[in-house]
Amino acid sequence: MPRLVLRHVLLQLCLAGVMTAASAEGSCGTSTSGPTCHDSDASTADATADATADATALATATLLTFGESMIRFKPMDDPASPPASPTRHAPQPFLRSVGGDELNVAVALSRIGARARWISVVPHGPLGDAIVESCDEHGVRFVGPRVDGDVGIFHVLPEQKIVHYQRRRGAFAEHVPATLNWESMLDAPRAWLHMTGITPLVSANAQWSWEAALNAAREKGIPISMDLNHRPQLGSLEMLWEIASPYMKTLELMVLSVAQLNGILQMEFKGKSTASLKLQSQTPSQTPSQTATFHTCHAPVLPTHMARVHSPLPCPHRRLL
Repeated sequence: MPRLVLRHVLLQLCLAGVMTAASAEGSCGTSTSGPTCHDSDASTADATADATADATALATATLLTFGESMIRFKPMDDPASPPASPTRHAPQPFLRSVGGDELNVAVALSRIGARARWISVVPHGPLGDAIVESCDEHGVRFVGPRVDGDVGIFHVLPEQKIVHYQRRRGAFAEHVPATLNWESMLDAPRAWLHMTGITPLVSANAQWSWEAALNAAREKGIPISMDLNHRPQLGSLEMLWEIASPYMKTLELMVLSVAQLNGILQMEFKGKSTASLKLQSQTPSQTPSQTATFHTCHAPVLPTHMARVHSPLPCPHRRLL
């Protein structure tokens, strides 16, 4: 399974679980001794009732996301064959689609029954219309201003095995933070805010709005999740962690790769012995860049701002993605 698909599947399952747990009394509860669950021998009727309650809770929760959506271009060549023109200067077919991690998550949750809203800034014009129409088609409500400007684009470059972004002068990167009224945009029944570490590295204005959203959600008592999702093309992990780390205590769920977690541990324990800090995924075949699930963090006591980097998911385990 491709890394991007794997990451999104895990994130869908986790967000569905935590949204359900946060919005209704599901099959798990708490006691003085910790999480409690129904017996695995529960009757079919009980299991059906629990499933119905979970589905109802998910349907009454509202997932809010904030971030940029861009237009994606990918060559339609057979990956196993060389391109028709090695330099790609000759005319050739490309697949055009709508991309954007936060919007992808909103669409995924909408398709399994959650109410989803995607907050962003989208320019006028046919490409901006394509993005908004994509939201409508998948049951996601777009919230935010339409402005003059350009849609960011990115190209998949198979030969270099990279993605090339053209977004620095896009409408989202250059939006005016004051045009986003977070008090009203976060006003939703049983809201849950999902963010990524992509947005604050897009531009200074995007970082300003990203922080404003997190602060507003915290003041309103809205649960927050974050997929760190470091993109090296936008900035270093050190730069991203400096921006994101002050918000760790406010998170209910944190998603990151094994490589990102190891990088953060190296930064947090810089100058100390790190031989025991490196974390391994539960699946040996996974590469360090893949998302992994951990049941236990074997590192020493984490710094105070990382104390809640795990999430109380539905029983029986607490997991860090």
